[in-house]
Amino acid sequence: VLMAEPDHIILRPLPNFMRGDTPAAFTFSYIDPTSHESAPVIKRHTGITSSMQLEQVAPIGNSPTYMTFEDIKKVMPLWMNMSVAVYKDPAAKKAWGWVQEMYAFAMALYMAGIRDVDLYPHMMAQPPYDNQYELRPGRPFYILHYTYGLDFKKTGETLFDKVGEWHFDKREFDPTPVARNMSEPFDPVDNELARQLVRSFNEATAAIPCWEQYQRSRGADIQHDCGEEPGAFLATPDASLLHEVEMKRIKEWEASHPRSEAVAAAGAAARRRR
Repeated sequence: VLMAEPDHIILRPLPNFMRGDTPAAFTFSYIDPTSHESAPVIKRHTGITSSMQLEQVAPIGNSPTYMTFEDIKKVMPLWMNMSVAVYKDPAAKKAWGWVQEMYAFAMALYMAGIRDVDLYPHMMAQPPYDNQYELRPGRPFYILHYTYGLDFKKTGETLFDKVGEWHFDKREFDPTPVARNMSEPFDPVDNELARQLVRSFNEATAAIPCWEQYQRSRGADIQHDCGEEPGAFLATPDASLLHEVEMKRIKEWEASHPRSEAVAAAGAAARRRR
């Protein structure tokens, strides 16, 4: 089983990275169980007492990670309980912030007796720190993770500490989704992954019927009869059938779950603006 997340774009067909039943995962540079800040917290929550044991805590999060279903059944309850314990621990929250549930997953693996995890740095790219389709020759990236903000100057320079003349940050699209026909970074920008990000969004939003109505309503107005047909990858027979099934499911859910007054008002206001 592959655990992935909504901010993952699949760049190419994914192989099975596992060797037998051994989990396989991407290693995160900012997950360091042996660090001065993390070690005391991990020891307190796991009962670990030695540096050797700390090194057996995998420097990963829950995603992207390959595991057997049997291992998942063992780890998930431990992960849930560990996440709650970490959240209630002020020292853990201070040390780990927004990656606290990633550390909780690594600790849950350890507590489940899973100490051997194969690490693959080329499983996933994270622009702007990665900018090409390969980590190195012969090691292509398989997933694009758009977790960091992307900022570039017109001259092509990548900015890491300020907003650029070309700017993208996923955190700014809540609740308003991305619009169709996003512009790619400036020509001098040497980051093919940033361009691929935009192309992927444009391909998806062009293929999803009624996306413009959905985007203008800030996600409050899901239409099914705007006259558009599924396009691109959604136009294949299998995908079209799945789309019809999903639209039927959504309509049935909407009929049995009336929207709140706030959501209905937002949709009505958006329709009036059109």
